[in-house]
Amino acid sequence: SSSSSSSSSSVATDAYLGNDAAVLFYAQWCPNCHALAPTWDAIATMLEAGTVRSNLIMALFDCERDERHAKLCGAAGVKHYPTLLYAGSGEYRDTDPVTSAVLGKDKSAGPAGASTLRRTVKFQGDWRYGDQV
Repeated sequence: SSSSSSSSSSVATDAYLGNDAAVLFYAQWCPNCHALAPTWDAIATMLEAGTVRSNLIMALFDCERDERHAKLCGAAGVKHYPTLLYAGSGEYRDTDPVTSAVLGKDKSAGPAGASTLRRTVKFQGDWRYGDQV
């Protein structure tokens, strides 16, 4: 019984369901977020996000809804809107350790900076072009 309680406590602290997730962090006042929303919805539809057939969940998250939301966005490293964050079902590995060593992890990740959360990567492209999203 003690082994099951210790394993359940470790599961509770680092449980991961195995689905990939893409999250669009936004603010209600942000015109760029509203401009991106139709493309985000079209991508979710094409990929059948949220269905049993897909391993992908796509979500919207209002960073300014309340203090809890603002704290979560801060912890996720959201510094501007819109911010797109991808959480994979496995660990993310830096594919360019030399640039990371020279420039530092945040600058080498790209203009949006590095993600502060495990298993995640921030989108570094130009959200205005749907084919980059």
